[in-house]
Amino acid sequence: MPDWFWFVVSPLVLIGYLYYTWKQKRQTKDTYRTAANRLGWKYTESDEGLANYHSGPPFEWGRWKKAEHVFRGKYRGRSVIVFEFSSRLEEFDKAGDERSKRDHYQIVSIKLNSPKSSFDVETRGFASKVARHSGLANAGTGDTAFDNRFTVESEDNEYVSSVLTEEVRQWLLRDKRADDNPIRVLGDEIVTWRFGMLDLQDVEDRVEFLCDLLERTPRLAT
Repeated sequence: MPDWFWFVVSPLVLIGYLYYTWKQKRQTKDTYRTAANRLGWKYTESDEGLANYHSGPPFEWGRWKKAEHVFRGKYRGRSVIVFEFSSRLEEFDKAGDERSKRDHYQIVSIKLNSPKSSFDVETRGFASKVARHSGLANAGTGDTAFDNRFTVESEDNEYVSSVLTEEVRQWLLRDKRADDNPIRVLGDEIVTWRFGMLDLQDVEDRVEFLCDLLERTPRLAT
């Protein structure tokens, strides 16, 4: 095969790939705009301020952070922000070579009426379960069933106790959505997230979960 063939074909392949990528991104944006209109929300392609606005995992991980596909609007009378957060992380492969990858997270945030004491509630992983039963984990709520399943971190244990009442703890234990929706109260927002790119079919269920939680926690909602 003559050498000139690659000089001709390679640029055409690259141009074709770039066009395909551009078309896919445009279709995604059009789909999101249509969904935003259906919900009565506003859609913007990106918001640099959101990329560094929150604290704690996953927002504190990685570099070159982005907040893309941002939805803003009202849901059940509450102000909601949904967006796709991503950051670039460095890691080593099996050969010991360093490589970078971009991790994506879907973020759902609801505005609270006033700033609250910060706290996190999250399903326990294997390591934290071992730590708890080894007596190494911080004290929880005092509810054995709840503390065996969830971790609670806070800056004001008394306030968290007033929010995570027995009724709320029992609801979280029963509701399977709590297994896949970590809860973070940070200032005047309550946030949940999951690993992966934004999925419109998944968003409303997570917004519903946070709204249902707020209806059961008057100390948090007011």
